[in-house]
Amino acid sequence: MRRYGQVIWRLLSLERRDREADQAFSTAVDLGMSEARVLPYRAELAFRARDFDRVRLLVRRLGTQPTNALAAVARYWSDDGRTAR
Repeated sequence: MRRYGQVIWRLLSLERRDREADQAFSTAVDLGMSEARVLPYRAELAFRARDFDRVRLLVRRLGTQPTNALAAVARYWSDDGRTAR
């Protein structure tokens, strides 16, 4: 079932049905899926919508997850990690 859900979310996302994809991610968390597994996808949807405040919020939450493979992304999107380059 988990794999099926991931395929559905990605298909919705790829078809640019972003609201439906975001709702599917939210439902998955409500049904017990780890939030850490869906946060990158939700951040991607927010980025595509150019909702950068939401991207920052979601990535901050992702950065608090143990063994986070996207730690560098989380640092960039946090207020502390962004500096003039």
